[in-house]
Amino acid sequence: MNAILTATEIDTWAKAYPRYAQELLPQLIARLVLCSSSKIEDYNFPIEKGIQFAGYDGVLKSGEATSYFPEGKSVWEFGTNDNALEKFRSDIEKRHSEPLGVNIDDTTFIFVTMKIWNHQTSIEETINESKNRYNWKDVRIIDASKIALWLQSHDAVAVWLANSIGKHIDGIRTIEDFWSDHCESTSPKLGVDYFLLGRDSQIGKLSEWLDKKSGSLTLVSESSLESTLFIAAFFLSQKEKYSAVINKTLIIESTSVWNDLIRRHEKDGLYIPVFNFTEDIRCPVEMSIVLPVAKYSPLSKITKNIKSIKIEKRPKAIYHKALESLGFKIEQLAKIEAETKRSFLPLYRIITTVPTRKKPIWLSEKDIQNLIPAFLMGGWNGDIEGDRIAVELLTGMKYEDYIQVISKWLTTEDAPLFQVFNIYQIVSVQDMWTFLYESLTCEQSRRFRECAIMVLGTENPKFELPEEQWIMAPILGKRPKYSGLLCEGITISLILLSEQGERENNCNITSAED
Repeated sequence: MNAILTATEIDTWAKAYPRYAQELLPQLIARLVLCSSSKIEDYNFPIEKGIQFAGYDGVLKSGEATSYFPEGKSVWEFGTNDNALEKFRSDIEKRHSEPLGVNIDDTTFIFVTMKIWNHQTSIEETINESKNRYNWKDVRIIDASKIALWLQSHDAVAVWLANSIGKHIDGIRTIEDFWSDHCESTSPKLGVDYFLLGRDSQIGKLSEWLDKKSGSLTLVSESSLESTLFIAAFFLSQKEKYSAVINKTLIIESTSVWNDLIRRHEKDGLYIPVFNFTEDIRCPVEMSIVLPVAKYSPLSKITKNIKSIKIEKRPKAIYHKALESLGFKIEQLAKIEAETKRSFLPLYRIITTVPTRKKPIWLSEKDIQNLIPAFLMGGWNGDIEGDRIAVELLTGMKYEDYIQVISKWLTTEDAPLFQVFNIYQIVSVQDMWTFLYESLTCEQSRRFRECAIMVLGTENPKFELPEEQWIMAPILGKRPKYSGLLCEGITISLILLSEQGERENNCNITSAED
């Protein structure tokens, strides 16, 4: 991935929007400062209306030196004027004459401009001239070129700035932008309390992991979106405490960006992949990664060397409080609970104001009936004969013909299925049960019953061995007839079938027993 922003882009934008640049520059520098050192002892960079008041544009005290600011105290002045040299000379003269109680002998003066320094007198000459004339401990100038270099070490801040100046970066977002996109486009707007109420245990575990922040963490809920918004809500509810972490956190939406980032990731960065990944996703041990996964995803079962936090459905009373935090009235709560079964995705589909998020894109296709056998199985391994037989029983088609039928679903946007070699699996079990259950036919129900009895009624031959040899069963020729993936998928379908309650369907199924 090339530089997210160049000096020319920063300079051009600042010239076009000088007033906005004046408001943005303090926020940019504050974010970069907090990302650059874990030893910031004190800082103050007034933003928004604060830029109108008297005083320095920024004051910093750092316990260590970096390439952009020194150890100890520094004062900062910002300029977005066309003539950066003139602004610098005016500011340093003013602060030398009126230091506002600052001991300039022990303080570094730093001037920042979003313009490329383009004057006959170079930055070095200007600094040397100032050092000879004034008594500041040191003098520094940071222009658009140096800002661009600084941003190359902090991708999350670079993405934030790109978003702020109107440059869209494909496949990569800040946690604030992701939250704004998903939670401010709902009616009512989703707030942090909705995700955090009644989840003190998960909040504590996440805080503990962040204190160490090493390796990967799986955050498991009913949907990967809920997992992602939970961690976003966590950060935004403690913005001051986690400001440095927020400014080093990136949400990755494509495999190409992910594969590039893992080669050049930021030290102490936090990365959250939200694309449809599989077990083959590379997670280098030196990176801090949060994997937001759905509880029926294969990744949710990973426990070896990976810490996991589970976000379960909340009890009725707490769920009602969460809904009330969104502004729903007490008389609405029972109806919403009945419609959503206390699950996030069904609620989100109801309250989002983005039409394409009301339903998955694949739901607009005419032949979605062909997906029902796949959603009932959950997943299967085409290399195992027993799985192929189960697919044929459930679909009434030859295995190869069914694979041909569902092949188009593997490459669509918001794909409901994914394939790794000959393994096929549902992306979101929750979506499938939300949108396809009511289309389940009596014939499909009958075939599923037969398939479930056939698959789950077959004993695993490993149990013919002594318990201590179970782990060696495949080597000893005791292979199960059906894959664990298929057995688990059918079991999950039976569980979810039992949870559908009074939801209507084409054949009046009311329980898993039917």
